[in-house]
Amino acid sequence: MAKMHYYRELWTAIPLNVLATVILTFNKFRNNLKVLYVCCFMLFVAIWIEKGFGLIVPGFIPGPYGKIVEYLPTGVEIGVTIGIWAMGAFVFTILAKTAIGIELGELRYKDKKA
Repeated sequence: MAKMHYYRELWTAIPLNVLATVILTFNKFRNNLKVLYVCCFMLFVAIWIEKGFGLIVPGFIPGPYGKIVEYLPTGVEIGVTIGIWAMGAFVFTILAKTAIGIELGELRYKDKKA
């Protein structure tokens, strides 16, 4: 019975993710602050449901024999996780520096013809 509840939660997160993403692809809606706030809230809730109920809860559901399996990640798995987080932080840093420069007007496109 617990699994059916788990699937219901995920089927709530999927439409929320898709709907908010589709709405935010249109510039008209993205520039409307009320719509932007609602869509960001929808995405936050959907990701929270997906990551919380989709990844954490199934780890505590007993297997077919009624046993919850203990798990401890290996050093390689921890290293890969740290590497993925580091790469994400690096990409975010590069993109944020570029976006901030563009927003402040420090980075501009220079036309070669002019």
